[in-house]
Amino acid sequence: MNKQAKWLLLIALLLMATVSAGGVGAWADADSDPTTPVVTAATAVDDESAMPPLVGGAPREPQRTPARPPLAAAPAGVNFQDSPNAPTITIWHGASQQFGLKGDPQKWVNILGRVSSAVPLSSLTYTVNGGSPQALETGPDNMRLALAGDFNIELDYTDLLPGANQVVITALDTALVSSQAVVTVNYAAAPAWTPQTYTVNWGAAGQVSDVVQVIDGEWTIDNGTARPTIMEFDRLLAIGDLSWRDYTVTVPITILAMDPAGFPGPSNGPGIGVMVRWQGHYWVDGDTQPRTGWRRLGALGWYRWKNNPAPAEGLQLLGHRGLLLGESARTLSLNTPYIFKISVTSNANPAKPATYRFKVWEASQTEPATWDFEQPGNSGEPDSGSVVLLAHHVDARFGNVTVNLASVAPKPTLTTNVTGTGTGTIAVAPQKATYRFGEDVTLTATPNSGSTFQGWGGDLSGSANPATLEIFGDSAVSALFVNPTVQTPISDDFSGCELDSQIWTYIDPRGDTTLQMTGSQAQLNVPADAGHDIWTGGVNAPRLMQYAENEDFEFEVKFDSAFGIKNQAQGVLIQGDAQNFLRYNFLHDGTTYRIQAYTFLLGQPTTRVDTAITIAPPMYLRVKRVGNVWNLFYSANGTNWSLAAGFQHDLVVTTYGPYIGNSSKNPATVGVIDYFFNTKSPIVPEDNDRKLTVNVDPTGGGTVVRAPIKENYACDEPVTLTPVPNTGYRFDRWSGDLTGTANPGTLVMNATKTVTAHFVADTQYTVTVSANPGGAGTVTKSPDKPAYSAGESVTLTATPTAGNLFTGWSGSAGGSVNPLTVVVNANLNIVANFSAAPARTLTITTNGPGTVTKSPDKPTYLNGETVTLTAVPNANASFLGWDGALTGATTPTTLVMDGDKAVTATFAENIYTLTLAPGPNGSITVSPNKPAYYQNESVTLTAVPAPGYKLVAWGGDLSGSANPATLVMTKNSTVSATFVLDESYTVDVTTVGNGIVVKDPDQPTYTPGQQVTLTVFPLAGAEFVGWSGDLTGNQNPAVITVDGDKTITATFAAAGVYSLTIVSPTNGAIQVDPVRTLYAPGEQVTLTAVPNLGYIFSAWGNDATGTTNPLVLTMDGNKTVSAVFEVAPIYTVNVTSAGNGSVAVDPPGTQFTAGTQITLTATPDEGFYFDGWKGDLISGSNPHLLTVDGNKNIVAHFSDRPPVQSDDFAGCAIDPMWTWVDPLGQATYQMTGSQAKLTVPPDQDYQIWTNGNNSARLMQEVGNVLNFTMIVKMQSIVTEANQAQGVLIEGSDGEFIRIDFYHDGTQVKYFAGVVNGTSGSIKRNQPITVSGSEIYMRIQRTAGEWRLFYRLTDSGPWTGVGKFNYYMEVERIGVFAAGSAKSGGRPGHTAIFDYFFNADAPIAPEDANAPGITVSKVGQGTVTQTPAGPNYTCGQQVQLQATPASGWLFQNWSGDLNGTGASRLLTISGQHTVTANFIQRTSFDLFLPVAIR
Repeated sequence: MNKQAKWLLLIALLLMATVSAGGVGAWADADSDPTTPVVTAATAVDDESAMPPLVGGAPREPQRTPARPPLAAAPAGVNFQDSPNAPTITIWHGASQQFGLKGDPQKWVNILGRVSSAVPLSSLTYTVNGGSPQALETGPDNMRLALAGDFNIELDYTDLLPGANQVVITALDTALVSSQAVVTVNYAAAPAWTPQTYTVNWGAAGQVSDVVQVIDGEWTIDNGTARPTIMEFDRLLAIGDLSWRDYTVTVPITILAMDPAGFPGPSNGPGIGVMVRWQGHYWVDGDTQPRTGWRRLGALGWYRWKNNPAPAEGLQLLGHRGLLLGESARTLSLNTPYIFKISVTSNANPAKPATYRFKVWEASQTEPATWDFEQPGNSGEPDSGSVVLLAHHVDARFGNVTVNLASVAPKPTLTTNVTGTGTGTIAVAPQKATYRFGEDVTLTATPNSGSTFQGWGGDLSGSANPATLEIFGDSAVSALFVNPTVQTPISDDFSGCELDSQIWTYIDPRGDTTLQMTGSQAQLNVPADAGHDIWTGGVNAPRLMQYAENEDFEFEVKFDSAFGIKNQAQGVLIQGDAQNFLRYNFLHDGTTYRIQAYTFLLGQPTTRVDTAITIAPPMYLRVKRVGNVWNLFYSANGTNWSLAAGFQHDLVVTTYGPYIGNSSKNPATVGVIDYFFNTKSPIVPEDNDRKLTVNVDPTGGGTVVRAPIKENYACDEPVTLTPVPNTGYRFDRWSGDLTGTANPGTLVMNATKTVTAHFVADTQYTVTVSANPGGAGTVTKSPDKPAYSAGESVTLTATPTAGNLFTGWSGSAGGSVNPLTVVVNANLNIVANFSAAPARTLTITTNGPGTVTKSPDKPTYLNGETVTLTAVPNANASFLGWDGALTGATTPTTLVMDGDKAVTATFAENIYTLTLAPGPNGSITVSPNKPAYYQNESVTLTAVPAPGYKLVAWGGDLSGSANPATLVMTKNSTVSATFVLDESYTVDVTTVGNGIVVKDPDQPTYTPGQQVTLTVFPLAGAEFVGWSGDLTGNQNPAVITVDGDKTITATFAAAGVYSLTIVSPTNGAIQVDPVRTLYAPGEQVTLTAVPNLGYIFSAWGNDATGTTNPLVLTMDGNKTVSAVFEVAPIYTVNVTSAGNGSVAVDPPGTQFTAGTQITLTATPDEGFYFDGWKGDLISGSNPHLLTVDGNKNIVAHFSDRPPVQSDDFAGCAIDPMWTWVDPLGQATYQMTGSQAKLTVPPDQDYQIWTNGNNSARLMQEVGNVLNFTMIVKMQSIVTEANQAQGVLIEGSDGEFIRIDFYHDGTQVKYFAGVVNGTSGSIKRNQPITVSGSEIYMRIQRTAGEWRLFYRLTDSGPWTGVGKFNYYMEVERIGVFAAGSAKSGGRPGHTAIFDYFFNADAPIAPEDANAPGITVSKVGQGTVTQTPAGPNYTCGQQVQLQATPASGWLFQNWSGDLNGTGASRLLTISGQHTVTANFIQRTSFDLFLPVAIR
């Protein structure tokens, strides 16, 4: 079928689909509107090679200017001809071509040229590096090959060798005469791409291929622009790299002419523009070389012409697969420079397409603020790709290209897994951790004995084996193996800690659900807003599916989840394919549960059952299939079953499994699946997967205490194992599922496990040490004990006395390693040998004005003797430092004479003076403090503000505000410091028009509550119109009270000439601002209609129209204004609740006269929380006083997510309210017992801005409470560039607010910013002065308003840093540490958080639950703790010693410590309770009989 026929067939199919479309989803609301139109993108042409038509566009005769510039001349190529009569091969871009260094913009590198021959060609082939010949197609082909003889060789860049590659092109004619062209293709990979701005400058290039990759056509550089030499199908230039993900492209384009021959198919009309996320052409049926498929792209923004059925032209934005995203009727002119700008921004949800923006404007005009198109792309689009300039049957000039690269995709990865009832392996060639973009990978599936390979899944389809996969992004491939002896369905009680990927495939169609394995259940979390249903629009519900054999079966599913909101659903899906399946489920209709079943044939549903039932969790479904007969059952207890439906239906079953869904209003849904059982092979007992068996070896060697003791453990539950050796044994090691020698050992129970504790006989040996000769040195042992256990290590250190040297070990050890570690497995006798050392000399040299004294002062020294050196500068000189055997500048200092030593002391004259001139309210300290300083000496200056003041700036020879600051002395210098009140604000006044404003007092900053008088002075010919910004009205002078930073504008206008007449209304009044006799031309006047009681404003009259109130009237002539008022209406106020709670209205009712004030009170149910008012009232106040001014629908929102919860971080384990988030996997957190420490390492990009939130953080789930105040205490200070610590407030889909202390490399700043996706807005970036080691932050939220404060001490005043407005649905809140990478590198940082308090519920006293030990005694005795406490840190070891009183014996420990040893070591892990048990010593009197004779 030719391409035109395909196009006509597609139109017919589309018309048929339009006529037959219909159907209403079974989950739809009863009140949904079935007539709502469905908006879909235009379908692409079937022909992957052809251009899609222009569907809309402006009716306009295409412009054809006969006076257009002539077509550009083609650059000279390189010709190859082996003999005069042989074919000629022309290579357009030279015999040696370079690729890679400009990036890899597509899978292919292109070698373009043309072959000509006087005799018809027989063949045209090429080889690469001596490989087999490949056939080439020559033009014309009405597509990529424009003219006769054109060819285009596409070489896979991943197959090229680094360096030179040889391509040999052979042209053979029918007379058997041939020519060969040899082209050297040099390939070198480009350096790693980083986000920044890249520019293509045509004027700096010799030819186009020097700066871009030419994909198609001949191009030339024409007057500093790129221009195609002919008007033909798709002349293409590629820029950048396949890894480019998010970027904005700007390019000037001047359209010179369009080709009338470009209207028939496959061209379908000329066009010109820019493509983004391009990956390269691909094979279409019938292709040789070159390939003609082009629709694998992100988007194409271009200008199009059409001529059928009528001439038209306009802008288009096409997406992946050539689908239309947007179209406008705007027209462009020939020979006029325009700017084309297109951008691509990834969605925060990787499963969703990116957003594309496209606009065009005349180059002579200012860039418009809005985009012509802003649309999401199409599913399945590339995640990354390059930029392509496109001229399709158009002659045009492309100016210099600017690309603002925002993000780069990482190298792709490939994961594989095996599914099905059988087993097998997948071989990957090449096997690599990451791949190059577009690399071909071969996968081979090999079944194990008894299994067969059935096909591929995931990112690879079909059953070809081996199979080849092109990898352009992260890919996942599964191989399906079948074993006929394994019975299906396969039962699973979901008792594992991870989903069994051999059985199940987790399918998340919308990419926004999560799967959680609890250890006994599978939990699917479905968010609100998006539909996750199974209906005619597709199978969009998240589900767990397993391979099914198309045979008879019966399975049973148990759900533990409870629903109470309309359109929550849980059930099973039995699927043949995407159009043919059975859905059987429970659904809540808002009142009760319903049992539903639908069969789908070719996407059309048939209802099998849909009826209300009475049931409560747990709920059971059973499906039995015999041939084409289906029987569906349900149960409330798993024993007594009810038949829901029985019917006949033909279905070839391929997969089945449970699903969770929502629809219509799409409520958030959490579904809990307890088990999925084949009724012939259930798992008995259920959920019995984590048992622990502990053995000892040898028997009688000891015992093991485990805590906790359970029959079956929870998923990932930790178990502590403590070995207790019997007398004569010691613990040696663990084996089995726990290895090593840790005592106690910790085991994580994520499966059934077996552990063996090994004990060995505790044989004791002695270690005797001595020095030879005696007195020449000493030997120490660590640990120093009378005897050692077999295998124990001892470290020996030999220390010679002064005048001696250690020469080596003898006896039971040898060599001269010192210290020496020996393993004791016998009695050891080790001797440290010493010998006399030669005398040591010390040479002192001075450089500059000074001397050095030594103590003792001797000509020679004993080996090891210590000498004290003191540098003594002359008068008016300084000591700079030591060289030689000493470094640094410490004086006096010591030197150990363990050899001959030489030391140099350097001094310098003090020649420069430093004068300090602090301003009032502070002082300056200097270190070192001297009368004069030497050349280039560094001096540290510290500004010390008076109480209540702060440093704002240095002056004189020191600038900035860093404190302390460093001054390098290169001249006589003076330094001053300016101090202001610590809590201060600025008043910024600007003017518009001809006038000035005087502030009284006029100062840089003001204290809170200070009053400032603003007086305006119009200049000649002007008058004052009014204030705007933080001051309104037209009073002059105006007095303001400073309670924050103020920005005020005074507006002046030409003196007035126009009058304003107000017609006195009835039932109301008109307020005028400003009030003047005459108004200036263009001056704006605000008119406010104020109705009397019982009336409302209706409309303006005379020279004012409409109902806007207040109304801004522009004075462009004499004006007369009137107003109409009418009787106040009755308004309806509907107040409802969403979630678990109730609402009271006072006075009660729903009908109120306009202006009535009513009180709304929200009361949450037990266990729930009030989040705020939504709908026509956005507020968090409760109760709320509302003035009725219209019909209102108000919703009180309740949720089970709590408000912000307080934590003083007391304890050794993180509270379950927190979730640790570490996007890069390199950060750590530590609980000290009273703090949380978050550490990000250096050289890792833990940034938190528009390129992504990579901060390390602790987050808690919270409700969207509209009013709250947080107070956070931090016991760390940011000190290096790009360190940040503070509070993170998250919404959904990449939306968050960060409020933190940030170091910019010079000073600490209080920073607040908002990020939504890839766009960010800085709200506050205010320098602050920090002293000490702690800082406090306070954040107040009132709906969309955020107020920010800080202080430096626990009792100090709060300093305000202003406020900003931004509304966000808050979902999570917490603390973070970050280290971004701008200038200054990526520093590490440890952020220490002492507490995180909701001001309404602080924890008092703080740290009451900090780690500690409570000791009690039974009997009489004492217990000592070393160290004594009472404060301990997590992980600290404490020695407890029990000493019985006289007449008592120590028996044992109990509580958090066990054993019978009187001295025990306890590792702190929280608050411990320990009991020492003493028993009384018992004595007996022995009476013997005495015989008396």
